[in-house]
Amino acid sequence: MIYAAGIIGQSWYIKNKYHASNGNNHTEYQQIDYYWSKTLSLTTSFGLPKYPTLSKIVKNILIISHGNSNVARGFSINEHNVTENRTLLSLSSINGLRSTWDVYNQEQLSLKSLADREKEQSEKYEHTNEEMKKLIDR
Repeated sequence: MIYAAGIIGQSWYIKNKYHASNGNNHTEYQQIDYYWSKTLSLTTSFGLPKYPTLSKIVKNILIISHGNSNVARGFSINEHNVTENRTLLSLSSINGLRSTWDVYNQEQLSLKSLADREKEQSEKYEHTNEEMKKLIDR
């Protein structure tokens, strides 16, 4: 059977329509899973799923991970860089801030790893000194 949107009412995809106090009309839409749940629950007169193939396709698409941590991290960094006082930044300014942010974080990681290595070497030195003292005292 062919999927036909003609049998789908607006209530399936429009959650709420309202008129704001500023004179604008607003439409709030249902989440995508609500729409597909309604569509895929349609059955034939025999009680069988009306769109079994479409159901498999949609379910496989919806289980794909929608997140990308690198992109989310980028938006988070931009959120901190583009504040209310700096909303008119050009793309090159934002990229410059991002580059500075990346270098700063890399330097912080480098300094931390350097401090960790120094601490590790210091502990090894202390341990070696203690062992030498024990050998000398025997």
